[in-house]
Amino acid sequence: MAICAKMCAHKNVLKLIGCCLETPSPVLVYESAENGTLSDRIYVSNPQHRPMPWTSRLKVAREIAHAIAYLHTAFSKPIIHRNIEPGNIFFDQRDIPKLSDFSMSIPISEGEFEVQDDRIFGTWDYACPFYVATGILTEKADVYSFGSLLLEVVTGKTQLQASLELAQVCRGWNPESRPTMIDVTKELRRIERSIP
Repeated sequence: MAICAKMCAHKNVLKLIGCCLETPSPVLVYESAENGTLSDRIYVSNPQHRPMPWTSRLKVAREIAHAIAYLHTAFSKPIIHRNIEPGNIFFDQRDIPKLSDFSMSIPISEGEFEVQDDRIFGTWDYACPFYVATGILTEKADVYSFGSLLLEVVTGKTQLQASLELAQVCRGWNPESRPTMIDVTKELRRIERSIP
């Protein structure tokens, strides 16, 4: 619970408000995020949502990249999310994107760089092939998933090529060739600043 509270300190992580233990299974209560998911925004599945302009898409990608970098670096045991996908990014009443669904998250032991888990979790289209094939999880599994998310988020304009190249690097087969989420955040910030 303490780790969850610290995770919630980041503005782009859905905040846990409390827990009800009076039911057969515990019920977690989160902050309100009534403005839909990133999936809703990308595919305009709700009539009240308009297609996201390029600048908004890039801002959301950068903020979620920063939240993932926070999970990887703010704790003595880096936290691997394992289920980064548009349906797990909610928007609050101020339209701030919030990373959610930590039910599959796993910490990497202090001083280690990977964790072995033969139970494969996550959304198939976003799951890192190296993790699926070996059961070995590193921070780079989240980088791969983020690359898949970024491919969904990007659309036309001059920044498309840079974003596509970044997404491809994030989705590289060899985990060692993938950037860190800090590097991804910096590159997205650079791309965002290049918008006229």
